[in-house]
Amino acid sequence: MKLLELYILRRVGQMFLTALLPVLAIIWTTQVLARINLVTDSGQSVGSFMKLATLILPTIIPAVLPFALVIGITQALTAMNNDSELAVIDAAGAPRRTIRSPGRFCCLPRPSASFPSSWPISSSRSFGSARAR
Repeated sequence: MKLLELYILRRVGQMFLTALLPVLAIIWTTQVLARINLVTDSGQSVGSFMKLATLILPTIIPAVLPFALVIGITQALTAMNNDSELAVIDAAGAPRRTIRSPGRFCCLPRPSASFPSSWPISSSRSFGSARAR
């Protein structure tokens, strides 16, 4: 990657993380509060509630990643446009690919990162019994 592409990629990455954490916190809080009746009705302890809350995270992250990525790319390019950095890059004669490729680079690992996390996790006992049939 060229120096300009690395600069844009760094800005997109910073904005992605800046958007991911609050969006993830909001969605996680709403999901946990929706399940608080499950814990309080059965008389469970605070420890079991926290365990339930942390077990919800792997199901939420794949749903939040694309939104945070779109927000990150949009915010980074908008900030660069407001600071006239995109005009300077265009005036320097850089091709449009220089601006597009960091966004594409960020989008490529996203499906491969969220797909394995959505696989059902089966216990070794059920896996062994399925193999024995």
